[in-house]
Amino acid sequence: MIGWFRSYVEQLILKKHAGPRTTLSHNTIYILPSKDGWLFLTIALVNFILGVNYQNNLILATAYLMALLMLLSLLMAYFNFNGLTIHYLGTKANFSPCSPLAQFELNAAHPVQALVFSSTSLALSEQCELNGNNTQIDMPLNACKQRGKYKIKKVSISSNYPFGLVKVWSYLYLDDDAYVYPTPLATQLSGISYTHDGVPEQDSLANEALSEQLYRYQKGMPVNRVAWKIYAKTDQLFIKQTLDVGQYELNDNEVFYRFDELNGDKETRLSNLSYLINQAQNNNIKYGMQLGSLLIKPAHGEQHLKRCMESLSEF
Repeated sequence: MIGWFRSYVEQLILKKHAGPRTTLSHNTIYILPSKDGWLFLTIALVNFILGVNYQNNLILATAYLMALLMLLSLLMAYFNFNGLTIHYLGTKANFSPCSPLAQFELNAAHPVQALVFSSTSLALSEQCELNGNNTQIDMPLNACKQRGKYKIKKVSISSNYPFGLVKVWSYLYLDDDAYVYPTPLATQLSGISYTHDGVPEQDSLANEALSEQLYRYQKGMPVNRVAWKIYAKTDQLFIKQTLDVGQYELNDNEVFYRFDELNGDKETRLSNLSYLINQAQNNNIKYGMQLGSLLIKPAHGEQHLKRCMESLSEF
């Protein structure tokens, strides 16, 4: 019976607070005495009983003043929250071991004191104050430090303003994801970049290859596939192999990376891909990759970079 009632209450709260934007009002604000507040009320009640029992007007006046202070705290706490608009803007991904950021925009017609954003599952706990409209705050999700995809569900907004005797709070139920990308790690596999006229030139570690992928030469490999031009510039032997990216043929100034063709354990190879992809993005080179059964064709731009990095995080 208790479990059913708790589930009913959770569903009721979810309906009231679902969505990335909310304006706090009387039906979305919850307020109760804090732990210190309950102790304060207990002392006030004891004073009242003692005052009545001993007919001591001074003790009774103290009890009434304490009750008045509690009532004043309740009203001030409510009006501190009332009318506050909270807009969840999304998350800003980061590279491991740094935490991603949850971004919020706050608007209110009056200053809002001692706001605390918290989420137990994401170890989010950030205090701020609002002194004007369109205040944007970035909050680190401290539980998200390892590579991966993290679900953002419930965020609590609370305050103990003004005297710490009451706690006022509300919720924001979200349906979003936060990503932590693999730490970029330079790979020792050398790459070849091509100019627009097709002439190869040496570049930094593993930048790109166009219609051919390069592998380090090993004993027994066919000598007629050695990239002699690369050997002349790097003094290292590489074997050329034509890429087959589905039905897609690589054009000039494009590169394609495969997870299975990198060395090291899973995390090392993902970090290598993170480095290679960001290098290609910074150098304005179209890039694609293959992660297991996932194939992303070469392209360029922020959205393409985001898709690639999120795929690395989820793999």
